[in-house]
Amino acid sequence: MKTGNSKKLYSHHSTSHLRHLLGSLRGGQPELTGVIGLQLKLDDSGKYLYEVRQDSHLGFIFRQWDLEQRKVGWEKMFRVRTPMVDVMKSAHISGDATRYAVTNNQHVWVIEAETGNVIREFDLPKIPIDLQLNQSGDLLAVEYRGLAQDIAKIVVLNIETGQELQTWTDGPLLAPVFSATGDRMAIMRPGKSNRLNVYETKTWEPIWTHETSHAPATAIDISSDFRKLALSLADTRIELWDLRELGMPAE
Repeated sequence: MKTGNSKKLYSHHSTSHLRHLLGSLRGGQPELTGVIGLQLKLDDSGKYLYEVRQDSHLGFIFRQWDLEQRKVGWEKMFRVRTPMVDVMKSAHISGDATRYAVTNNQHVWVIEAETGNVIREFDLPKIPIDLQLNQSGDLLAVEYRGLAQDIAKIVVLNIETGQELQTWTDGPLLAPVFSATGDRMAIMRPGKSNRLNVYETKTWEPIWTHETSHAPATAIDISSDFRKLALSLADTRIELWDLRELGMPAE
């Protein structure tokens, strides 16, 4: 059987908790800045890598790496008003990498990446599991855990107005996926019949639903053109769907 080959483009072993993923690019020595990586995102061209890092208890750093030059392109820090305690934190970068959202305990900030300015901040009812920004960073999906480890509740917030747009409380749910154009969002309810619902983000009305009768789903992802869906199942299988062939209306 022929196996695939992989090519390592760059590797760096930090001395503690991913304190600097690409630190040795700057002079060949790892940096001990006390930062912990929260999220990485490659741009579509593969030229830039974006990251959000927690800088100790002081705040967060957004950094752009130039992968061709193998150095930092630019970085900007966002400082919190009061020192953060050691609680659960999560972050998500918008699809166009112009904004990012970070949470500390029950508070979330949406930050403009290049300036470090706060666009909007929210107090949350409890600690979220994760955050998801859409392509342009004007919609934020907040995920909450139930009694089990599953996502039990998803709330979508409008960043410009601070308004709560839509809520799903009938978990278990899988993490939502926004389309690249920002006008659709997909949510799957795993179970004996995995149900995928696709919503228009202007009206939040479901425009298409599809079910499978296989093993419960554990994770999903959708291609940037919102056509191909990858589905991981509890029985260790992976399914690939062409959503258009299954009948989903074109955008």
